[in-house]
Amino acid sequence: MCGIHGFTWVDQTKIERMVELSHNRGPDANSSYKDNHISLGHNLLAITESPTVSTQPWEVNDKNVLCYNGEIYNYKELKEEIESKHQYVFQTDSDTEVVAYGLFFQGIEFIKKLDGMYTIAWYNREKKTVTLARDSSGVKPLYYNKGERGLCFSSSIKSLLSLGLDTKLDHTAFAIYTNLGYVPGPKTLISSIKKLIPGEVITYDIRKEEYTSNFCVTPNFSSSQTDFVPSEFREAVSDSVKKCLMGRRPIGLFLSGGLDSSMILHELVNYDNKPKTFTTRFDCKNKDSQDRFNDDADIALKLSKEYNTDHTDFVITLSSFLDAVEPCIEALEEPRFNKNTPAYYLLNQELSRQGIVVTLSGDGGDEIFTGYKHHKFVRPQGGAPNYLNQWYNLTKFKQAIPFNGGGVSSNSVANYMTKWFPCSAMSRDYMNNHLFVETLTHLPEDYLIRNDKLGMNFSMEGRFPLTLKSFKEYVLSINSSKKMSLKEEGLTKPFKLLPKQAYKGHLPDYVIDKMKTGWSIPTTEWLSSKKFRGEFLDPALRKGYHEGTDDLFNFSSIKGMKPEMTIFYFRVWAKKYNITL
Repeated sequence: MCGIHGFTWVDQTKIERMVELSHNRGPDANSSYKDNHISLGHNLLAITESPTVSTQPWEVNDKNVLCYNGEIYNYKELKEEIESKHQYVFQTDSDTEVVAYGLFFQGIEFIKKLDGMYTIAWYNREKKTVTLARDSSGVKPLYYNKGERGLCFSSSIKSLLSLGLDTKLDHTAFAIYTNLGYVPGPKTLISSIKKLIPGEVITYDIRKEEYTSNFCVTPNFSSSQTDFVPSEFREAVSDSVKKCLMGRRPIGLFLSGGLDSSMILHELVNYDNKPKTFTTRFDCKNKDSQDRFNDDADIALKLSKEYNTDHTDFVITLSSFLDAVEPCIEALEEPRFNKNTPAYYLLNQELSRQGIVVTLSGDGGDEIFTGYKHHKFVRPQGGAPNYLNQWYNLTKFKQAIPFNGGGVSSNSVANYMTKWFPCSAMSRDYMNNHLFVETLTHLPEDYLIRNDKLGMNFSMEGRFPLTLKSFKEYVLSINSSKKMSLKEEGLTKPFKLLPKQAYKGHLPDYVIDKMKTGWSIPTTEWLSSKKFRGEFLDPALRKGYHEGTDDLFNFSSIKGMKPEMTIFYFRVWAKKYNITL
């Protein structure tokens, strides 16, 4: 796993500074490249081979240069194809060389063949073009700026800002943030910085100063007619887990006690005799809170004993949680409303302390298996804009987040979404359409980004077996009538029918029949505590905390935990990054 950086002018000092600021993304090697038109930089976290094997930027036949960040899980198959079709003799067993020569021989269309997580910068010396690409699930982020001097880009917002970009707030993005807790699509909260959308490819012509943008990679699920066969489903999960084990560095599994991570554990033991698993436990004063918020930890502990894992039951206290709040927000580089995120920061820190370099998690299952309560309210809609509108209304905060300057309507968000969303990829299956929207919105920009930013803060690579392109296409092609029941049969039975049916008799019943609770800190006990309110929350909700954003809010109107925490995360971030209006 790595960091990639670049801009279409020459400045060795600045490209080295960008690389330096992203050192945690790749501590094993740092390098740069420049000619008369471009500067490129790379951080390397060596996973599959030694740092000397895959040093980047990677030059190809004096015609192209590659900066690549990620893992290509099907690279060996692609390697064989290139060897056979183009008679090229590979010098390494690195996926970097496969990406480089695949692009060299087959052009940008080669990206469609990649199954993995990645961001790519591909420089054509002859044509003087730079092509940027992001994987179809959006596991890895890539930010960019279209400025007077041309294109600049980076895996890190902090590295991009080192080029002197302004830090003015994007007010439309902020209004969306107050409704969703994150910002989907190309916008970020900083007006000068955009991000590639999952599956997007951007090409910049340095000579003509022209941009082209299109979705190169989207899931192929338009038929939505694949039969559901439990054994085939388990085989698909097993195959995805196996692919995610590539490399030579220690691996740890986030074992939540939920169905998705339990499936991964079940398949993982086929390839690892004693895998390392990790769960959080919260130190609660109140017994009811102790029972409620540690129920998942108890199940995970039980699972770890049944599957003979090397298990860590990691205890998080209120004090350690509070110590993590500000460094967590800084590491994320953009605020996201997720009250649990500092706990996730601490868990990543613990894995790193134990020598883990690669992590596995069950993120992505809820989005393709119908794991959320709002899925029971999804209904057929006429046309893509209406699906986007429905998604927004079902997932936005029910409690208004007040701020000066007004908000955005569901229609305006839908209009914003349709400008970039690959609507042509939608199928005739109404539920799969909704799930597809979620895989390109809150999954990458709320959950997967959290793992990337917080994991890479400790130089760890996060992998998500349930987000692989091949697996996602398979599940989204299964007719949604197989995925859930709209009958009122209790709180959990209508949801996630695919994995429940596939793993019935393979996973313990206490996992299959468990009510979905969601991983959560003891909200009331911790966030209402005098220490949190007095030292953290209340100061951030007063005028004068950060003058640059004071005028955004009527602080007396902010009531309720969700509005308070959403604005709190924003204000702490805005102060650290010197955001102005």
